[in-house]
Amino acid sequence: MKTTFTILLFCVLSIQNLIAQTGIKPQENKIKFSLEIDPATFFMKGYGLHLRIQPKTCDHLLFGLGAYSLDLPKAMVDFNKENKGKGWDVRIQHGLSLFGEHHFTTVNQKWFIGAQAGVQKFRLKQEHSENETTYSNALAMTYVGYTFNPFNNNIYIKPWVGLGYTTKISGENTLNNQSYDIAPLTYFATLHIGYTF
Repeated sequence: MKTTFTILLFCVLSIQNLIAQTGIKPQENKIKFSLEIDPATFFMKGYGLHLRIQPKTCDHLLFGLGAYSLDLPKAMVDFNKENKGKGWDVRIQHGLSLFGEHHFTTVNQKWFIGAQAGVQKFRLKQEHSENETTYSNALAMTYVGYTFNPFNNNIYIKPWVGLGYTTKISGENTLNNQSYDIAPLTYFATLHIGYTF
């Protein structure tokens, strides 16, 4: 995953350098696309890839699709007191979500709010056991963030924090005669690194 991240970053920087050398100017009043990664997921043995679309002649709205996977940090698992200290090993095997964002100045500049709706498949294991089980949940989340443009080009850094509602839709969350508690409220904080084409 680290190699994939390095290659992707190299490609983005190479494209930016090529555009700067050729003097190509982005066209106004056209649909714009952005590609974002979530670097934190790579360090949690997963991935986070997102495609964003800015509609034509729209300065404030951004829509997109994201796919991701990661091992949940122990702090997130133990945040729910019903699961704390029970040795749960929790992984989002894959998640797929739709995103919508409103940027208060222009897209990928400064403050924004957003909403996410998706489906996630979890894998549950416990310490000292080879058994595992899976379940899927639906997620609806609102979030707020801020976009930085440190290089004054098409690369941006976008930290955000969100609070959401989740509910199980299939599968089993009981393992070794213990139930993994699925709290209705969930939180998440991360940052995306993106490039607008």
